[in-house]
Amino acid sequence: MRSLRLAPVFVAMVTAAASCTSILGDFSSGSGGGTDAGSNAEGGDSGGMTDGPQMGDTTNPGDTGGGDSPQGTDSGDAGGGDGGGGIVSCAIVTSEQRAVTAGDGGTFAADKLYVYNTSQTNVLALIKTSNVPSLAFQFRSDRPGDAPNIVPLEGPGGSPATLAASTRTVGNDATYVFGNDNQGNQLLWNWPDSMNINGNFTSAMEGFNYQATTMQATTAGVFYASAMNNGPTDGGLGGMGVYVDFPSAPPAQLPNVNSNDVISPTVDTGLGDGARIYRLSDDSISLLYYGSDLTLHQAHFAQNSTTPSSDRQYYTKPMQPVSWQPDGPGQVDVVAAVPVNEAGTEYTLATGVVPESQLFSFDPSTALQPISFGSPITTQPCLTSFPGKVIALVPDLMGMDLYVIDIATHKVTYSLTGSMTLLNSDTSIVTCALGNASFVGNQLNFELIWTDNIGNGQQTLNYAPLKCTTQ
Repeated sequence: MRSLRLAPVFVAMVTAAASCTSILGDFSSGSGGGTDAGSNAEGGDSGGMTDGPQMGDTTNPGDTGGGDSPQGTDSGDAGGGDGGGGIVSCAIVTSEQRAVTAGDGGTFAADKLYVYNTSQTNVLALIKTSNVPSLAFQFRSDRPGDAPNIVPLEGPGGSPATLAASTRTVGNDATYVFGNDNQGNQLLWNWPDSMNINGNFTSAMEGFNYQATTMQATTAGVFYASAMNNGPTDGGLGGMGVYVDFPSAPPAQLPNVNSNDVISPTVDTGLGDGARIYRLSDDSISLLYYGSDLTLHQAHFAQNSTTPSSDRQYYTKPMQPVSWQPDGPGQVDVVAAVPVNEAGTEYTLATGVVPESQLFSFDPSTALQPISFGSPITTQPCLTSFPGKVIALVPDLMGMDLYVIDIATHKVTYSLTGSMTLLNSDTSIVTCALGNASFVGNQLNFELIWTDNIGNGQQTLNYAPLKCTTQ
């Protein structure tokens, strides 16, 4: 059996019926738009870059990647036009900045962050932690002095649970949260925006070992794709691989896979990273996953079907899909991270606009063009997209660099770097998540959360609104 090693950041993938980790670790990515009209309206899901386990080495969880921060383009300078409605300035609203975990003694080691704006002033933040249980925070953005509502994710009898995936409803009025507890239960929380979050899960079942999951709500169901190493046995594969389910909703239901629902024998543990899933305008689903040949494949699923209507090899080289965003009638903005050095420790973003009718036939190697940042990215970014644009935040030694990218022209059109960086002088940032864009006149508002390292591997959670002004 062969091993394929892609060095630190672009992590190792291993052969069929074994483990396959995400190429670039765990990007935080959220899609813009308030109604999820065809979009993957996820909040940020940020984590660290890792070098995943190698063939025959199941005990090594991976080495932390990263390195020196990029310098980027001209500091604080608008690099050009932005299609008429271009961003001309961005800044943190310092009066609403807060340490979310201040005062309650709560610290954690965050693997992933999600953030959603659930009303004009309410914010929901989810943290997947290394030390269970995972945590949910609900707070008012306009009341930085108020204590947050903190809910630990727990299963039956208070068994600690780990956050696996999350998605917003198509109507953008509720959040679905999927997790696993340490008793082997799969759990689903359904939190309407009109109510306070609580620890009451809507359903639970004892089932298989869901190692990684991505999920997407549609108008009539919730699609799940999960990597398992002990799923339903099928054809001698021993229950290892990627399984899918597409139960109907409402109400939202847990996945209930069987032996016919496996689409790959590769245990793709990077399924929850970046943006592997996208809802098309007809409510069908595009899923990117690693096949038995250890390359990225794309499958198309009709509403509530677990049998792909089409399946193709999507890309043969290292790539991390990080954003899919509807952009006007019949168009999709696509963003991916690709390496720029052989070692895989430096990378850039590549963008392109693809007709939805060609989403299952376009060639990513030609349709997606790389962005020039001046210097390659070497640390873990978080980003969000809205029609025609993507905003990327890159933690560095000074704070967080900000880049606004025009997807069609593949250019940085506005940036804050160097001495003008966001959160200037905050040198302890570990990871971040950036929520979806909301539009008020000529202003774009984003929810931003990040963690600071306070020593011994422990972190605290911080929040601030990011506001950008357009022409």
